[in-house]
Amino acid sequence: FNEAQQILSFPNACRPESDSASQLWGILHRTVSQMQVPLVQLLIDAMVREEQDRISLYAKAVVPQMSSCAASAYRRLKENLLDRTYDPTKFVDILADLQGNYDCLGFGCED
Repeated sequence: FNEAQQILSFPNACRPESDSASQLWGILHRTVSQMQVPLVQLLIDAMVREEQDRISLYAKAVVPQMSSCAASAYRRLKENLLDRTYDPTKFVDILADLQGNYDCLGFGCED
């Protein structure tokens, strides 16, 4: 927030010739990426605890974000978490698909 506020505080920040829009786009992308981290963490936690309602809730927030990543992983995640009731025997495969898309979502395991 402070970074965006600083960019917009410069004189002429909103003029077409300014690069404010591209700078704000970068800030927005980083912010959205970081907002995904707790959603993914909570989805994984719900899968471990086998809490179907929470799995459904967090899957609805996380899985669509992966549609622009690896198409095959997105289809598997959609099938296993949105189209069907979660099957705990597929945990390892689902986790691998989630982790395989971290980079595309803009974060890593350390986040």
